Amino acid sequence: MELAVVGQSEFTLGFRLAGVKKVYDITDDNLIEIVQNTMHNPEVGIIV
Repeated sequence: MELAVVGQSEFTLGFRLAGVKKVYDITDDNLIEIVQNTMHNPEVGIIV
């Protein structure tokens, strides 16, 4: 299982630099879609 990070680009930058591969930058338009897709991804064990 992998760690996924969902947030604004300022928040996710540090996780990218730390090597997290599943990082999703959100906007007001795509927040719900990205969170739902991430929650239903069987490879993801933890969402930050």
